[in-house]
Amino acid sequence: MTRKTLLNIIIVLGASVFILIKSGIFAPKDELVMLQNNYALCKKPDDKHFAIHRLLSVNEDGGWNRSLEVDPIIVSEPIYDGTIETITCPDIKDSKKWVVLTAAGKKYLFDCSHGKLLLDGYSFTQYSQDNTGGSYFNTKVGIYPLSETPGLPTKVEKYYRTGTGNDTFIYRQKGRWGVYNRVVKEHRAFTTPEYIYIQILPAQFDKIRLIRGDGAFHYVAYKNGKWQLFDARGRKREMCTSTTENQHQMNVKTSTGHGEGIITDTYISNIINIPTNSNNQYNSYLRTQCTYSGDEEAGIIILKNHPNKYKRFFAARNGDWSIFDFDWDNKRYDFDYNYPSELSL
Repeated sequence: MTRKTLLNIIIVLGASVFILIKSGIFAPKDELVMLQNNYALCKKPDDKHFAIHRLLSVNEDGGWNRSLEVDPIIVSEPIYDGTIETITCPDIKDSKKWVVLTAAGKKYLFDCSHGKLLLDGYSFTQYSQDNTGGSYFNTKVGIYPLSETPGLPTKVEKYYRTGTGNDTFIYRQKGRWGVYNRVVKEHRAFTTPEYIYIQILPAQFDKIRLIRGDGAFHYVAYKNGKWQLFDARGRKREMCTSTTENQHQMNVKTSTGHGEGIITDTYISNIINIPTNSNNQYNSYLRTQCTYSGDEEAGIIILKNHPNKYKRFFAARNGDWSIFDFDWDNKRYDFDYNYPSELSL
């Protein structure tokens, strides 16, 4: 082989290598950590951390694959360290698509179903479940209770859940208490009911008590130095003697609350005097055992069902009438929002 031939070979090889480098074959690759639904953590060669990308590359046959041949959708800045944790919230089926990402020692919750950070983008310090099995996350700005049912406030300072399916949510925001309740938004034949949380009482009360069980489903709440009585839909009511002897219901005769046998003040006085540490403690006024869950500001009073409903405090039929509409009600509900017919726990 002559010197000239060797030189030509070297020139050709050099040109080939240059072309390969130029084409990107020998270029440094992006580092990928796959999440779900084509979301991935991606670290560029010059970056120290990972960003969240949505990979959107198209094959020749029109299908989708997981590569970066086409520019991805960039979901976040490169701040994550590339570690992934899975999380399981038993009460939320969509949580199977959630992952925990770490950045600067802080944990963030990412939803791969919708491609967004949960908890308003804040990092969380604790994930746990309350006494009803409901999931919540603690952050530096407050507590985030999460639910499959839409409608709850995003963050609160404190809360209590109770009822069938945890349908009542008592919460505190900016030092004041309010209530949301889960209702059936839509229920057609042979389909699963669709639920939604709606606001019953705004967060403007200093104290609040929910009374449930044994025919009861209502609230007593304290504001501007006065206790008031509200039914299950947040309408102001008076407690009255029922047409049934020695039983009671929220069934006033007129819109001004003037009727026979109004006992609202006496009733509220007995309710607020139930000790916060009561546990199946018999109350002679309410004629049954009471359990109080909560503190001096807010809580839930559960009344044990009386074995003989005709001897309980509230009317044998329809209980306290909390879900009934009266002619003078200004606040009425669309019939798509259905409360349960039974005022159960």
